[in-house]
Amino acid sequence: MIAAKAINPSNAEVKMATERISQQKASGEATIAILNREKEALIQQRIEVQKQLERNKSELEQVEKDLSKTIITAPADGIILKLNLRNSGQTVQPGEKIAQIAPSNTPWVVKALVTAADIGKVKTDQKTQLRISACPYPDYGTLKGVVTSVSPDAITSQNNSNTEPLTAKNSSQANAFYEVTIEPESLSLSQGNHQCYIQLGMQGRVDIISREESVLRFFLRKARLITDL
Repeated sequence: MIAAKAINPSNAEVKMATERISQQKASGEATIAILNREKEALIQQRIEVQKQLERNKSELEQVEKDLSKTIITAPADGIILKLNLRNSGQTVQPGEKIAQIAPSNTPWVVKALVTAADIGKVKTDQKTQLRISACPYPDYGTLKGVVTSVSPDAITSQNNSNTEPLTAKNSSQANAFYEVTIEPESLSLSQGNHQCYIQLGMQGRVDIISREESVLRFFLRKARLITDL
């Protein structure tokens, strides 16, 4: 009887075991439900993080684009001759001239301003004589050159320093000039053992030779024996 009882548990024991199984099953299902909710929450968090990354990426691209606009790059390498900016972070308007740069590895040229009254006598390939202020004429003489181009439009000049296109607004405020580009034969003036080297930004005077004639023709013309052609 004892062995039979061990093999065949009572209904009470079976009931208790069944209840424990049910409880464990319910606990497992509850745990699974919690894990599923946590999984869904993590998926939503991942989606939000991905969206935030996309927003941050777009904002970064916009910042980089805006930052690139704050960097002004010269079209060529060279030396700054004039800088119009004075303060760090200064605002620059579209089309505003902020610097004057002399390009490297290009022939040096001289920019001369010729009045509108005299520009009709100026042509390309005319010879010129340049007097450089930093190289006194009595000591070093003149520097030869040739006219390479003449500006098609007149400009205005205030004290021969700042130039701008001639318009109806400013034509009565300053004299009109044409810009003539001259290529010098050399970059130095010499007198004996002394040399004066031309540097960027130097100023001076240019004499453009519009006509050449012999000494005899000059005196005959002055004596009014021939007409002035």
